[in-house]
Amino acid sequence: MASASNGMRLRRRPFLHNEERDRPPELFAGTTTLHFDEDKAPFLLLPVIPGTT
Repeated sequence: MASASNGMRLRRRPFLHNEERDRPPELFAGTTTLHFDEDKAPFLLLPVIPGTT
C-alpha cells in the first residue's frame, strides 16, 4: 500500500460504494442535486476503455 502525506494509507483497488456501513442509507439514499452557474457548464469526464477484439 502507498502512503499519503497526511499518514493515511492509499489502497490500489477500485473504490466501490457498496458497503452500507460506509454509506448509511439515511445519508446517501435519495435524490442528488447538482448546482452550477450558466457560465460554468457541468460535464462528466469518463475514461476511454478500449474493447477487446
